[in-house]
Amino acid sequence: MSVGLWLTQSGRSIIIASCPAGKEWWKRLGRALPVLVVAALIGVGCAPSSRGGKSMRRRPIIIAHRGLSGLFPENTLLAFREALKFEVDGIETDARRTRDGAIVCLHDETLDRTTNMRGKLSEFSLEEVRRADAGRGERIPTLWEALTALGGRAILCIEIKEPGIEAQVVGIIRRHPTMRHKCIIGSFHPEAIRRAKELAPEIPTQLIMSAHRPLEGREALEAILKAIKAGANSLSIHFSGISADLLREAHLRGLSVWTWTVNDPERMRELAEMGVDGIATDRADLAASALGR
Repeated sequence: MSVGLWLTQSGRSIIIASCPAGKEWWKRLGRALPVLVVAALIGVGCAPSSRGGKSMRRRPIIIAHRGLSGLFPENTLLAFREALKFEVDGIETDARRTRDGAIVCLHDETLDRTTNMRGKLSEFSLEEVRRADAGRGERIPTLWEALTALGGRAILCIEIKEPGIEAQVVGIIRRHPTMRHKCIIGSFHPEAIRRAKELAPEIPTQLIMSAHRPLEGREALEAILKAIKAGANSLSIHFSGISADLLREAHLRGLSVWTWTVNDPERMRELAEMGVDGIATDRADLAASALGR
């Protein structure tokens, strides 16, 4: 038997932290306690879980990676709206800064791949970026516009692509009337996670990592300790890195484990059975069907 800290979103439970029940369970969940300030306002409880056994497993949450990006232009309001039609638990987006300091949703350093403009985002003002066609006539949205599009219907997982914008991202989240308690800040950069946690202990954080093979034994432990050292509440790792070792050791230490970017329904089901807590996908439509949404 284990206990977990769960965030309830649209009637579904989202795990923030998990650990075995016992006299020291509260110490391990302590890593997640800063999340209580934000999560209590949208429903959190300490719920029993058999994640460590062979009985019932909680269905992993579905995160629409850059929106429904497998079918619509990524990181656009259209992709976000379409993802919401499949009752996803969350949407993932990327945060970067324009020349004049606006925070917008763009994955790449340049506009080249996803728009009809060329050049680094940092070379353009927001007004100039507004002219770019991101596909199907869509524009690159600001982070504020993305938050407003969700309107409290799903969590927004915000990946900080460039360290140094944490204060702005936190400020935008805190000012938003419907999403200030429904955001997670993630990054590949541990320093960005540490800074975000210093600025806003109440906002859940997530360290994102790449992997090319299942992380087991020492490799699994190193990944987990890296996340803990950064102050992250969860770990998001490429599906190639998922292993029973990683899941067990992460949950023992109070970390939830998400995985990306999974577009094959059979792989989604396999990962769900292994016990991952969240699955990021470009095809939220397929995930909804594969995971019985």
